[in-house]
Amino acid sequence: MIIISGPSTIGKNPLIYKICETYDFKYVKPCTTRTIRSEEVNGRDYDFFTQLEFQSKIKSKEIIEWDYCLENYYGYMFRFPGKENQITHGLSRMALRIKSKYPNEITTIFLMPKDSEGIFNTIKKIYSGKALVLRQSLIEEEICHSFLFDEVFTVNNSVFDLLNDKRMIEILSRKKK
Repeated sequence: MIIISGPSTIGKNPLIYKICETYDFKYVKPCTTRTIRSEEVNGRDYDFFTQLEFQSKIKSKEIIEWDYCLENYYGYMFRFPGKENQITHGLSRMALRIKSKYPNEITTIFLMPKDSEGIFNTIKKIYSGKALVLRQSLIEEEICHSFLFDEVFTVNNSVFDLLNDKRMIEILSRKKK
């Protein structure tokens, strides 16, 4: 199984959807309490829950792996480690925690922005106030965690360029069993 992490807005979901289409991977859908974005579909991109629903699912053990970040819950109603041809995305700290439990079954990939300034400028267009400060802090935290990932890929222009990267092709081909 592959878990992809990287800063908000770097393109994790579009890359994962293309990998699923091209390499016949199955997307493991996370769940969250954050507000749904305009381009997202509940049940496709995430399962969106209220905080009370999420907490109830944690207590009933429906949500196995979870974290609280950016004033929201993020997690999975999925039993890891999964199968080799499965892929998802997650917060860097959650990806690393799952990897530590299943070191031989999970491959972690971090998408590193070419420059942090570009990501910061993008999130400034989306968020303001406290939400912006929290997002900026999380980006810095996630970049600090990047060296702990199995693979780090720099996103220069488009995340789709990574589909032509030899290392990425090798990882996807190896995990597509």
